[in-house]
Amino acid sequence: VVEEEEEEEEEVEGDVGEEDFGASDEAAAKQAYRRWLFGTEVPGMSAAPPASWRSSPEWVDLEFLRAGLSAEAEDGALESPWGTEDFPHPEAGVLWPHATMQEHRCRPFGRRTAGAGGEMTMSQVEENKTRLTALWRVSSSHGISWDELDEAYVAFAKQGKSRYDEWSRSPPPDEQAADKGALPKAAEMKAEARKKANRHLKRFLPKDQDPIVIFPTRTKRLAGRIFAKEKKQWLGPWRPGRLTVYLQQLVAARVLRRETADRAFQSRRSF
Repeated sequence: VVEEEEEEEEEVEGDVGEEDFGASDEAAAKQAYRRWLFGTEVPGMSAAPPASWRSSPEWVDLEFLRAGLSAEAEDGALESPWGTEDFPHPEAGVLWPHATMQEHRCRPFGRRTAGAGGEMTMSQVEENKTRLTALWRVSSSHGISWDELDEAYVAFAKQGKSRYDEWSRSPPPDEQAADKGALPKAAEMKAEARKKANRHLKRFLPKDQDPIVIFPTRTKRLAGRIFAKEKKQWLGPWRPGRLTVYLQQLVAARVLRRETADRAFQSRRSF
C-alpha cells in the first residue's frame, strides 16, 4: 500500500503548466517569447522560467534572430572581451551568476543579416562594440526603469493575493447567488482529496468495506498529502522567494534586450 501511495502522490503532483519556448515551430516560439518578455501579467502560472531561459544558447539564438543578427559566428566578426581581465565577471549577486547573460555577452560582434535594415559596415560593428563594452563598465541593470519594476511588483502582488483569496475565501456574494453553496477552493480540494484517497485504498479492500472505517489513519494521512500537493501547486508561484526570482528574470531579459539593440544599432550615416 505504501508503494501505491507514493505512485498516487506522483500522479497528483504533476508539472505546473508552462509554455514550451523550445518548440520546433520557430514562429510560435518567438511569439510566446515576446508574450513572456513584454506581457503585463506574471508569466503563466508556473514558478519556473520559460524552457529556453534554461537553455541559454537557444534563448540567445532567438533573440539574435529577432534583431536580424546572425546566431552563428561569421567571418570577420569581432571577439567579445567579456570574461577577460578588462571585463571580468561581476561578483555574485541578484543577477549573477546568470548563464543566459553569460552566453549573450560572450557572443562575437557581427553585422546584421542581409535584409535586416540595410547592410552594416564593420566600422559600425566596431562602434557598437565600443559603446556596449562602455555600458558594461558603468551599468549593471540597464534597459528597464524603476517604474516598470514597480508595475511588475504590483502585478505580481495582486495576482498572488487574488490566487490566495480564491483558494481560502468564499466567492463574492454575486457569484454565490449564481451558485448557491459555493465553497472556497481549499474546501473543494479537501473534499476531492478525500475522494481520491478513498478510491485509491478501496482497491485493496472487499467491495463492501469502506477505507475510512478500516484504515482511518492511513486514509486521512493520504488525503492530507494529496491536499498539500494541490495547495503547493496552486500557490507555489507566489511562495516566499519567488518575487525575487521573477524580478530577476524580468531585469535580465530587459538588460539583454537593450544589449541586443546595441549590437544591432545602425546609424543613418552608415547607409
